[in-house]
Amino acid sequence: MYLGIKFMEFGTINFILLKYFWFSNDSDMVLLRNTVWMASLLIRGTPTEAYTIPLLSLLSEKLSIPDVDIMKDVCAAFSEAASRPDNEEFILYDMIPLLASLITSSSSHLLSPIVQSIIALFEESRDFIDRFLECGLLGNIGIILANSNTCADGCWLLGVIIDPPSRRKAVAMNEELLKRIDMILLNGTYDQRKECVEVVDRLVVDSSPLIRPFSISCIHSLCDLLTVMDAQLVQTVLHTLLAILNQDVVRGNYDAATKIEECHGLTKLEFLQNSRTVEVSMLASEIVDLHFDKDGKEIEDINSTVIDVVDQICSGRTFQFA
Repeated sequence: MYLGIKFMEFGTINFILLKYFWFSNDSDMVLLRNTVWMASLLIRGTPTEAYTIPLLSLLSEKLSIPDVDIMKDVCAAFSEAASRPDNEEFILYDMIPLLASLITSSSSHLLSPIVQSIIALFEESRDFIDRFLECGLLGNIGIILANSNTCADGCWLLGVIIDPPSRRKAVAMNEELLKRIDMILLNGTYDQRKECVEVVDRLVVDSSPLIRPFSISCIHSLCDLLTVMDAQLVQTVLHTLLAILNQDVVRGNYDAATKIEECHGLTKLEFLQNSRTVEVSMLASEIVDLHFDKDGKEIEDINSTVIDVVDQICSGRTFQFA
């Protein structure tokens, strides 16, 4: 790393060689990979500010080469550059549109490093998230979700996109995307389902016509996750189920409670009332006490307590337990 940094300090001639000699011969893949790797290390070090953007521009040109090693090194450089405020203009107007376009044009095995760069940018600034949305990321999120290597990361990205209520209202969820989320929750790996629950938890508080049937269809998969040995995940699942049940009460029906009984969810809820994790025990008790009687049937005359809980969900996603 030290030698790479000193290399950049030797002067413009070395940068010219880097641009016009090493980068010119794309047919020599070994040389090209080594050159891209070196340039990536320079950016991940502490290069002179004047060199950073030109190097990023050069690396951007190499993203069109279908090689996973090159893609990883370029995206690693992009991820590092995201943390430096001096690069913000280049990131907003060059890097983000390029990464967004690569989602549709890259082979499936090259998608993972691209998604990792997008995650790094998401974690850095909400301005970057908004810029990705302007560049059509939400329309292509299904491609990320459909790839087994990037599915969990895609769920995380989607959860971040819809997290603030203001952005959630502005983001139009379509039926195809909701079906994709439902399928991941039902058939995905553990990590995929875990990230997916966070997405569902943020979606079910929406009162749009598409969300209600989606919420009901997710109940079986949610109840299936009540038995996992992960208290934090179980807590999120309980939070989601309570939100679905409360939305049903507002609409004046009890389909969600019936569905929970049909998939033996009530038995699991009653068991979780005795959980050693206080938050889990309290949420399970909240659901059983508000929405089921002692015989396991829905309570049909719900008092104002449920409406108060709904107000809490819509305003801040937190609960005040008695």
